[in-house]
Formats: sequence, C-alpha cells, structure tokens
Amino acid sequence: IKMSTRRALIRYIDNRITIVRDLSEEEYQSFRSSRNVISDHISIEGLFRLVDDNYGELCETSRAWIESYAANSIHSRISAEGLTNLMNRRLLNLLSSARTFLDHTSHRLVEIHGKGSELPDSFGKLRREAFDRTFSYRLMEKLRNFAQHRGFPLRCSITRIGNQDDSVRQVSLKLTFHRDELLADKDGWGSVRQDLAAQPPEFEASPHIWTYVKELGTIYESIARMDTRFRPATEILRSLLKSPGSADFMRVATIDGLLNTDEVQLHFEDVAEHMITLT
Repeated sequence: IKMSTRRALIRYIDNRITIVRDLSEEEYQSFRSSRNVISDHISIEGLFRLVDDNYGELCETSRAWIESYAANSIHSRISAEGLTNLMNRRLLNLLSSARTFLDHTSHRLVEIHGKGSELPDSFGKLRREAFDRTFSYRLMEKLRNFAQHRGFPLRCSITRIGNQDDSVRQVSLKLTFHRDELLADKDGWGSVRQDLAAQPPEFEASPHIWTYVKELGTIYESIARMDTRFRPATEILRSLLKSPGSADFMRVATIDGLLNTDEVQLHFEDVAEHMITLT
C-alpha cells in the first residue's frame, strides 16, 4: 500500500477544514524550529506563573479571611489556629513552586543551550546576585528547608476592633516569623544565620515574601529578554500562520492518504495562538 504525505496550511473554521496551500520542506523545518523555541519559552514562563499564582492564593486567602472575620462577631481560637495552618500551607506551596521554577529552569536552559553557554551561566549569576543583594531572598531560600524539616514557620495574629454595638470597625491580619524559633535549627541557615540573628524577636513576614516573589520575577524576565531566539521565532510563525485579511491563525498539518483514494488523515502540529501573539 503506497501512502502519500504532504504538509500544508489548514484553515479550520466552524468545523470545516480548508487546505490553503502546501508547505515546502524549508517552510516546514522553519515552522518546527520556531515552534520549538516558542515552546521552550512557554514552558519556562509556566514555571514562574505557578510561583505567581501561589503567591496570589496566599494573598487572596488573607483577604478572604479578613472579610470573613469582619462579618462574624464570635471567632474561636480554633478558627485562628486553622488560619495559621492554612497560611502555612499556602506558604509551603509558594516555596515549593519557587524551588521547582529555579531547578527546572536551570536544567532546561542547560538542556536547550548547553552547559557553560550564556543563558545557563546568566541564570546562575542572576540567582547569586539576588541572594547576595537581598536578605528577603536569602531568608526565603533557607526557609524552605526549615519548613520541610522543622515545621511551620509562619505565625498569624488577628486584631479585630469593634464598636460599642459589636459591629466591626477594623480587622487586621499580621503574618510574622519568630526569630528564635527559626534559629533553633542549628544546621539549616548557613551564612544567613548572622542576618537572621540581627532581626527583631518577631518580624513581619509579608514584606519578605513579596520581595522574594519580586526577585524571582526579575530573574525570569531577565532570562526571557536574553533569549535572542524568541522574537525572530515569533515573527516567523506570525508571518507563516496569519490568515490574510483575518484575525485568525492557520494551522499546520501533516496529511497522510492512500494514493488514488480520497481518504486522508490529518495530524495537526498546533501552535497555541497565545504563543504567536507574545511580545
């Protein structure tokens, strides 16, 4: 049985497939190469977005609890303990996703560009600079080990100020770290121990968490800008797949069929639209 194989641009609208034109081998290889560049970019972006999403969940949990607390005149100690457990879970999710972002991105950059090449080396340098520059970054990097081996690091305190009629005037939630509890881990702080010992006995956690996420965002954005392959790959895909006179993007498919028959199989090689519109 003889098969014919061709690669073509496909317009797929309202469940109707139209073959626009065949692709040359050169066009197809250019498409595949550019698609791989975009996929690399998206995979690393996705790792950082997980960090950002977990930080958003931590902030949203805090906001939602404050609203709930303000709406109720009686809250037990159990509910406050429940909040502490929940906020620590959110923090652990954030720290875990940060480690995943850093480790997987480092591995992926070496895999893509080769050990000792510019982007992997720059990524390592950016991490070292953030660690040296910012106590918050150093604290949170070491805090992950503490949380894994010693217990929950975060404390929560709730202040509720009421009026004479027991209506709520103000509710505040304070997230703190207790210095001496953290320092009880004799082996886990390394060079950060001296910085930690210089902190007050109880110090606010939120600014350090926010600064850590901001530093991770700076690392991600810097490494994304350094990848000089991305913009040319985007332009190649945009020019190839953009439908003339339309906002739609065409798709690339490999078409397999039996010779002398009308039966064919289409294997789409998709590039998500948001990949093409990235800038």
